[in-house]
Amino acid sequence: MKAKWLLLTKVQMKGLLGLNKLRKTDDRRVKNRAVGAAVLLSFAVAAIILYDILAAFLFVMQDAEEALPPFMLAIASFIVLIFSLIRGSSILFSAKDHDFVMSLPVTKRTVIVSRLACSYFVNLAFTLLVMLPSCAVFFIAGAGSFYDFFVILAATLFAPLLPLAAATAVGTLVAAAASRFRHKNFAQSLLNIVFFVVILIASFALSYGMQSEPDMASVSQVLAGKIYPPAQLIALALGGQAWAVFAFAAVCAAAFALLVAIAAPFYEKIVSRLAAKSGGVAFKEKQIRKSSAFGTLFKKELKRLTASPAYLLNSIVGVLFLLIAAVAFLIFDPVSTLAEALRSSGLERFLPSLVYGGGGLTLMFVGMILPSAASVSMEGKSCWIMCSLPLPARTVLLAKSATGPVFSVPAALFFNVVLLVQTAASPLQWIVLLLSPVAYAALVSMAGAGLNYKFPRYDWTNETAAVKNSVPALILSFGGLAVEGVFIAAAIFLTRLGFIVYIFFILISILGCVLLWRAFGKARLFDGSPSPAVYRMPAPSRRF
Repeated sequence: MKAKWLLLTKVQMKGLLGLNKLRKTDDRRVKNRAVGAAVLLSFAVAAIILYDILAAFLFVMQDAEEALPPFMLAIASFIVLIFSLIRGSSILFSAKDHDFVMSLPVTKRTVIVSRLACSYFVNLAFTLLVMLPSCAVFFIAGAGSFYDFFVILAATLFAPLLPLAAATAVGTLVAAAASRFRHKNFAQSLLNIVFFVVILIASFALSYGMQSEPDMASVSQVLAGKIYPPAQLIALALGGQAWAVFAFAAVCAAAFALLVAIAAPFYEKIVSRLAAKSGGVAFKEKQIRKSSAFGTLFKKELKRLTASPAYLLNSIVGVLFLLIAAVAFLIFDPVSTLAEALRSSGLERFLPSLVYGGGGLTLMFVGMILPSAASVSMEGKSCWIMCSLPLPARTVLLAKSATGPVFSVPAALFFNVVLLVQTAASPLQWIVLLLSPVAYAALVSMAGAGLNYKFPRYDWTNETAAVKNSVPALILSFGGLAVEGVFIAAAIFLTRLGFIVYIFFILISILGCVLLWRAFGKARLFDGSPSPAVYRMPAPSRRF
């Protein structure tokens, strides 16, 4: 007989990947969407493999192969930590099937282990994706032995446990603290953002002391030694100290077991407090305010976004990066350092590339701010309310599209203004760098709402599944990276004429917004729904 936590994990994994629905359904559209998602996922996997191989070749060319496995392990663990922090406590406490699962003959410890195991297998797949291609280069280059193979294999299998346990512990503490507030979800969102920003700032501060032109070995030493010290144990194990790999496995397993042991006694209490409605609030008479349909829907979308920690943090992570980068630019002024390096090297003609390249990086972060890509799916079982509103679909989709620019545009303009001031940019550069993030933010937000309208997912049991396992987010993230990469390369290559690329980009973004606006006018929120023309009042007849 299988262990109960394995059975629960199996069921949750099938639900997470949509395998049960795909096996049982006869709807061709569901199967076509699954095929499309698989194709997109294949492109994403190919891109990650390509970056891994390129990074591995940098180590090989500098004869620093021995520093490659610790470096890639630290990279994979750090990414797992960041994404686990973004999900926060939703791994354990924000599942809609909680009451059903707890009614089964299972213990709280079994439920916690099954939910964490589900996240572990997903993170293990990503860790393998990062480690396998680079380590293949490591062994092909003749730097590894049979002993090294077992060290790397053991490290890869245990690596996701420690960052997953650390991030979940932080999320659990945040959830426990937020459960005492009146506005629990908003407090939890703010605390998660604070922890996320603190970890990012700490990691940047630890790596700031690196040399200006470090080799890959020193980069690996900083990353594995300062930012993620457990990876240093793998470096010691590869150096011949076999005890280090056992120490690494023990630390990771102990962190996971300690989390389960501590969280189990308080699990039900935290879930109950987070699910409870705030009470004891005195009634206050207020005057009813009149608002337009669009304004009301927009406020509803903002409340829904701020009420979900996983939804909010996943959606505004690009904002956090932009704000942290802008503050770092104000404090350390790296633009002046780069400009001086170009002048001393006789490359003054590339000074405009600093402006256009920095503006391109802003657009990459703007492309990460995609609350609209999951806004339709987040309706969940309440989607019937959205579909039954006596409003055109365009109004609903535009309200969902408006949430992204509210966050992305101020952060992007703040970063670009800092960049433009520090580079003493020309008036034309000011114009294109202030207009481009506004136009692009509108485009990606409208595209996110439109794609989520085409590829909704209402049958989620966890908010993270609706946000992270989103076909629209996958399309826009990797498709946007490809477009933005070409755009940045073209702007940097043209140097002083880079504004031409920006003008073309702005015009394309505006054209895309116009086309999406027209497409929204033809949209139907559910099959068989009436055309938006039905909602218009008929003209009065002149016949009596």
